[in-house]
Amino acid sequence: MKSCIGQLLLLAFLLLLYLLSGTVVFSLVEKPYEIEVIEDFEVYVDELYASKRCINPNSLRELAAIFGRANQGLYTTIDISSDNNTFFSSWEVPDALFFSFSAISTIGYGNIVPHTSGGRLFCIFYSILGIPIVIAVGSFAGYGITTLHRKCAFRLVSKFKLENKSMIIFCNCLIASVIILIGIVPPSVGFASLYNFGTFEMFYFTFVTMSTIGFGDFVPEADPSWDFSYRLLLCVAMISWCTLLIAVFTLLFGLVAGPPPNGKKTRKTKSRSTIQTIAIATVHSPVARNTENVFNI
Repeated sequence: MKSCIGQLLLLAFLLLLYLLSGTVVFSLVEKPYEIEVIEDFEVYVDELYASKRCINPNSLRELAAIFGRANQGLYTTIDISSDNNTFFSSWEVPDALFFSFSAISTIGYGNIVPHTSGGRLFCIFYSILGIPIVIAVGSFAGYGITTLHRKCAFRLVSKFKLENKSMIIFCNCLIASVIILIGIVPPSVGFASLYNFGTFEMFYFTFVTMSTIGFGDFVPEADPSWDFSYRLLLCVAMISWCTLLIAVFTLLFGLVAGPPPNGKKTRKTKSRSTIQTIAIATVHSPVARNTENVFNI
């Protein structure tokens, strides 16, 4: 178990470094293009306003903002509340960091996407190398949660000397429900309040994220006018929560696919190295097999 925790921390640190590298590259590649498009748009608006004085430039900017949001977030936010319009970039550090995670976690909300050929090409290779890391981190975290669940279930079954299979399955489901409620509900309520999601919308968003479907109809977008450090903290919290959701999904599948505790302790085998773990996790994803069968730790 200690070896598992150590490897999990190592993989989490590796994931953090990988996300930071993606953040830097995506910002450097995509942001100049975004600024260029915005400047061209400003020139176009000024020229159009100069030729037809009856047109209100703020109305045109508002129209462009609507079309921009429909066009995959090229103009993420345009502040038209004053004459000096402010354009909030889609590729600031918090946004680029969250995009990097959504790409390699295969969630892919789609609210922010690369528009340059270089950004798209980098995204391909970045995802190919990053997906196994996320799978490994999610699998190790899922193993930890599954181990906690099975230990609690084993103690409960042993304490009450349960022999009926139905009661053993009921205990498994009960303990799993408690773990899921503790791990998912409090963050979900907090994010729902922050992003103005309703109860059903947050439940729907949680499932779409946990299953990595990522439709993109509900996206945790922070107000770009918020303080930078606050948005960055929210981004890190959301990434951690999404990783936890993937781990919980592992627990749910393990509950369905794995055998319930029967009072017999399994034989422990030697821990695998981190490189071996990544290779195994790539082939045996958490959805494909029970985590305890994948990681014999």
